[in-house]
Amino acid sequence: HSIILQLLGCSQIIVAINKMDLLAYDIESYIRIVTEYKEFAAQRGIENLHFIPISALRGDNIVSKSQHLTWYDGEPLLGLLETLPTSRSESSLAPEDLLLPIQYVVRQNGSRKDDFRGYQGKVEVGNLALWQSVRLLPSQQTAKVSAIYGIYGEQQSAEQNEVVTICLDRDIDISRGDYLVAKNSRYQPSRALSASVCWLDSKPLNPKRKYLLKHTTQTVTAHVTSIDQVLNMQDLSDQGVRYDSMAMNDIGNIELKLQRPIVPQKYKHNRAAGAFVLIDEVTNHTVAAGMINRFYADEAFAAGI
Repeated sequence: HSIILQLLGCSQIIVAINKMDLLAYDIESYIRIVTEYKEFAAQRGIENLHFIPISALRGDNIVSKSQHLTWYDGEPLLGLLETLPTSRSESSLAPEDLLLPIQYVVRQNGSRKDDFRGYQGKVEVGNLALWQSVRLLPSQQTAKVSAIYGIYGEQQSAEQNEVVTICLDRDIDISRGDYLVAKNSRYQPSRALSASVCWLDSKPLNPKRKYLLKHTTQTVTAHVTSIDQVLNMQDLSDQGVRYDSMAMNDIGNIELKLQRPIVPQKYKHNRAAGAFVLIDEVTNHTVAAGMINRFYADEAFAAGI
């Protein structure tokens, strides 16, 4: 669980050491557990740790400080949760950082020439402004934003994480899974990814099979070309050799080739555009959760990412 939290980019980790009542609230037992965990954390490079001795059954150090744990001088669990920072710092975003995956195309009456045509989605990265020039990926068509509608009606702009419906100044072929970016955006479509994954299915990963990769609003067929790393959970080591499979609860690094391009981001830069899930196309089970580490510009487009 700690390694998964590290992969997810959690900036603060609370280690709540439970059932202290069964240890007679012994400080030596607590110190031993803390020491062992710190050794593990140092090996993995995990920082910003907070340790709390608790008894969930008896409520010790959950809401208020426990009379049984007078040797602990820190905050109780609830107090610590309320004081820790809840947002991580984001680097400043420029207008060209816009990324808006299209979720739905809104039409009132498709048979009419002057019918309303809106494109719905969530602004995953950057900001959107009225009359901003945008580019559609992967088709590379361009247009200008002629209207922005939010939950309270028409508006002049939209910020990151806002769900909006936008209209363009000209009709272009857009469907679910396309991406709108700024006209001069550095983003490029990619069919090749390197990612960290947690394998969730009881059936092991089979590189000879195809899987469905769901990224934002896009779902594409994916093929695992190599398994470069699988973490040994017993000693936290990696042998540095290539593997032919991953079993349930394994964590490792894989290379993927996609049938159609997506517009990815590194997970450390943007969680929404840097994450994906793998789906078994036969059972429709979610078999893995992934975080993108690297990606390579599609050969049909300019390289450089």
